[in-house]
Amino acid sequence: MRLAASAAVLLAATGLAMAQDKLIELEDTVMVAPLGMSVGQIEDLDVYVDGRKVGEVEEVIGTDPANPTALVIDFDGDSAFGDRDDMIVQIARFVASGGRLVTDLSPTEVASLDVWKD
Repeated sequence: MRLAASAAVLLAATGLAMAQDKLIELEDTVMVAPLGMSVGQIEDLDVYVDGRKVGEVEEVIGTDPANPTALVIDFDGDSAFGDRDDMIVQIARFVASGGRLVTDLSPTEVASLDVWKD
C-alpha cells in the first residue's frame, strides 16, 4: 500500500516537473476548495505529520490564476524530512484540521518531490 502511494507521488511529481514552467503563484483571494480556505489563509500555515510540525506553506501554485493545484512547502531542518525548501506537494495530499495542514507524506516521498523554481 505504501509502495503504491509512493509510486503515485513520484508520478505526480514527475508530471509537475515537466509542467513546472506552466505553474504560477496564485493571488491571496483565490479559493482553494479542497481545503475550504483562500490562498491568503493557507500561506504561512504550519504543516504537520503525526502530530509534529514539519514545515510551513510558502506559496500556493496552480496551472492558471483560478486553479490551485499544489502547495510549496519549506520543510524544517529539525524534522525527519531535513531542511528542504520550496518542495511542490499536490493539494490532495493535505487535510485542513484545527488551523493547520496535515499530511501523511514520508521523508522518502518528500525527497522525491520537485523544487519550486520561482
